[in-house]
Amino acid sequence: MLTGYSIGCFSLAPTYYRHAQGVVVVFDITDRSSYMGAQKWVSEVSRVNKRYCMTLVGNKVDLAQHRQVSTTEAWEYANQMGMPYLETSAKTAENVEKVFFDLIQKAEEGAIEGNLNRSTSVIRISQQNLTKTKKNSCNC
Repeated sequence: MLTGYSIGCFSLAPTYYRHAQGVVVVFDITDRSSYMGAQKWVSEVSRVNKRYCMTLVGNKVDLAQHRQVSTTEAWEYANQMGMPYLETSAKTAENVEKVFFDLIQKAEEGAIEGNLNRSTSVIRISQQNLTKTKKNSCNC
């Protein structure tokens, strides 16, 4: 997962995502500079790897009253770049699972269509494999 705050890591980053089949770029909806950083990551990943599934994620919807990036603005940018846009809250877990399920589904569809490299190892994730945790707890 790439975040808008990690801009200083550009020189090492391609090592990690060069052969990626899925990329999640996350920004903080309450911080415009985070959104601008996310746009730089989208450009960088697109330059290095053309065969990927990328999703743009606006995080911290639980703090919507402090929003600096509108849903419409982020959605229009994501649409222009040909990727889905979702808003999440890591604090409340809103849409967090959906981000990963949607990305996995899109990556699998791309592999079936021949648009992505097939991996020799496959990880299958289904709703039954996930266990629900109590609110305000994490799966760490």
